[in-house]
Amino acid sequence: MILISHRGNISSKNLSIENRFNQIKLCLFEYKISVEIDLWYINNTFYLTHDPIFDNSSKEEANNLLEFIYNNPHYHSNLFVHCKNKDAFIKMQQNNRFKFLNLFMHEDDPFTVTTTGFIWAHPKSFQERKDSIFVDINNIINKNDREILGICTDHIERFL
Repeated sequence: MILISHRGNISSKNLSIENRFNQIKLCLFEYKISVEIDLWYINNTFYLTHDPIFDNSSKEEANNLLEFIYNNPHYHSNLFVHCKNKDAFIKMQQNNRFKFLNLFMHEDDPFTVTTTGFIWAHPKSFQERKDSIFVDINNIINKNDREILGICTDHIERFL
């Protein structure tokens, strides 16, 4: 099963560490798990944030992350980039250095397909596709459910 930290959270939802570059590195380096992150592109600037809060902090976090991604392509397969607007998706896809990243975009669709071919299921679609990566916001998936391809959760510690 592919283990994915939701926005860098490990044991619970924690807004103070979500989508923060140091937390993302912690997941990749120490826990050796993948990470789902949220990325916006507004007025020629990237922002690393879930909600549309476009401040210097989320801009700096995005710049740090993008520089890291650019210089460390061997981590591309461990990052699932939720492009929060179409401009973010287009801009990321246009850069050949990012072509192996798992980019995706969705709203309330039952599922979407990442640019690398993974099926990313919406939390409401849990039982529909066993060959998908699920966002488990309600902790309904257990550690022994090996039929699931992957899980993205704020509580990834349960699976380590």
